[in-house]
Amino acid sequence: MCKEMEQSRVLIGFLLLLSVCWACHGAASSLEDVITQRDKTRLLNLFKEAEPYEDVETPFFLISGLQVIGYDENNKHMRNSACTMAKAKEYTELRDIFYSTSIAAMLKGCTLKDSPKRQKVLTDTLGREATVEELYYAITSMANQNMPIDNETAPAALLTALENEDTPFGYAQAFLAASVISDADLTELSNQIEDVVAQADESPNTLYYEGGIKVTSAVIRGIFALSARVGEKPDLTEVQATKFGNYLVSSKFTSSVADAASMLSASKALATNNAVIPAALLLDGGKPISEKNKNLDVQLTNILSGQLDQFTVKIKSITNPTGEKTNIDKPMTAGANKISFTYNIFGAVNTPGVHSVVLSTESKATSPAVVLSNIELSVTVSFEVTVGTAQLAVMDKDQRVTTKSLTLEYPNTSKDSVEADQHSKLRMTFTLLNQINSEPVVVHQAFVRLTSGQQEIFFVATPDNNKEYTFELDVAESAKEFSMSSGTYTLTLIVGDFALENPFSWNVGSVGLKFPSPLATTDGQQTAEIYKAKPAIEHLFRLPEKRPPLVVSSTFTILVLAPLGVLLILWAILGANISNIGAGGIWTILFHLGLGGILGLYYCFWTQLNMFQTLKYLVALGVFTFFTGNKMLRNIAKAKQA
Repeated sequence: MCKEMEQSRVLIGFLLLLSVCWACHGAASSLEDVITQRDKTRLLNLFKEAEPYEDVETPFFLISGLQVIGYDENNKHMRNSACTMAKAKEYTELRDIFYSTSIAAMLKGCTLKDSPKRQKVLTDTLGREATVEELYYAITSMANQNMPIDNETAPAALLTALENEDTPFGYAQAFLAASVISDADLTELSNQIEDVVAQADESPNTLYYEGGIKVTSAVIRGIFALSARVGEKPDLTEVQATKFGNYLVSSKFTSSVADAASMLSASKALATNNAVIPAALLLDGGKPISEKNKNLDVQLTNILSGQLDQFTVKIKSITNPTGEKTNIDKPMTAGANKISFTYNIFGAVNTPGVHSVVLSTESKATSPAVVLSNIELSVTVSFEVTVGTAQLAVMDKDQRVTTKSLTLEYPNTSKDSVEADQHSKLRMTFTLLNQINSEPVVVHQAFVRLTSGQQEIFFVATPDNNKEYTFELDVAESAKEFSMSSGTYTLTLIVGDFALENPFSWNVGSVGLKFPSPLATTDGQQTAEIYKAKPAIEHLFRLPEKRPPLVVSSTFTILVLAPLGVLLILWAILGANISNIGAGGIWTILFHLGLGGILGLYYCFWTQLNMFQTLKYLVALGVFTFFTGNKMLRNIAKAKQA
């Protein structure tokens, strides 16, 4: 019974986990960024810098990118240069044939001359055992020139080549090549799309393949091209498409023409397909909300900043910096371009700081674009402040009484001044008020600066629970910060915040500070306290522990020496062999004297020497014992050989 209950718990837990994973899998989020018009202009300049062309590959990528960015009169010469490069000679290398025929196919009016050699290279490639890349070049080039492609031979050749090149890039090229073959059964290839997508590497917000933008772009283009060719939706979820889009956009600042063109081509595939189009719901301009700018402006676009037809945006709720949530659930007003949407939220966000705004999109008609739900955007609400009540006072730090106080009026500079000496504290209190509702607020930065000549010292003003700021200066304790330099200082209040529209620097007035003299008279000696000699630091060894009672130590000594007594008795009974003592000569006596000295040194270490003294004597005795022992053993060995 218990076993069955345990199995039930495991099954229920697995089903719950599966349902959570499925919910996460199906919840598509907004693209994190898009390719804006400014990005397109920058990439166009990158393409312009690629001239003059050294090979036919560069103009191929350039024209591929221009097809996405768009043509105009300013880049007409680039198209002409690319066409000239494509027709420059009769290319016979398969790779160059692919680039030149692709350029001619992309550019209207750019026609290549018929070339029997070129056609032979392409047909021979299909007739032999070729790699996936070679087949991709050959099949695409034949389609570019409207050459007939065998709808049985070509797919079979691609499947055969894939058996040896089972990689995402190999499948991407096979998908692209198969997409231009008409009247062919491509089911076996299209069934591989799900497996290829599953091989992508994943970070929290992106999907990509090893090999970078080139491989990732080829896979995306291949998936949508083959799916469109077979008339089926690809096995690609909205979440996966969005993560692929995030990776593409993260590469938009590349300085490589090839990478830029690959990124743009794949982005076009994500923006113009009929299956799944990632959507981006982003802040428009990023201006903070304020009394002067009361509207929240957002943009709903595809990855290329293009319009999504028949979509509306609804603002769901707003959460202020303190965590208070306000439900709105109202549609935003669409702009004339059907990309921009706006809503007046100033009345609902009168608290300064960062607010969390939740938005969702709705489609009026069936669309391949992703419907976004509960997209959270951070909106900054800016504000203007003024200084409320402000006072500058001098306090006697012993009696804790105020000796002089000034009432300050922002933004005027006080005509009166205060003076504080080593027995006083300088204290300034003030409040910062939101100009809209006159409520006290707390800002990120509130500094007090004291300046005199080249001296400039900063202090932090801190707020209390009632949001009243306090700056306090103990003149005596702060003397070192001012280098003991007494005089008149200008006091300035500096206030700033990332959401503050009117950060300011307020010249409050002048204060006189009198610090203690560097030379203080003590016991008739004129000695600067800060230069007074400190006590010498001497290292002390740990005091020896108290010796045990005589009875204990004597008993321990007897027990230690007992084995030696037993040894001597056994030698007397059994007979000790000391016949070789004489063979060692005088070295035998010296060696045993060294051993005895070491044992004696151990006794001295126990009774009166410290570790460092013992080691010093032990080195000398050890060297002597080693040398005499070596000599003794040599003499004994010679005596045995003789």
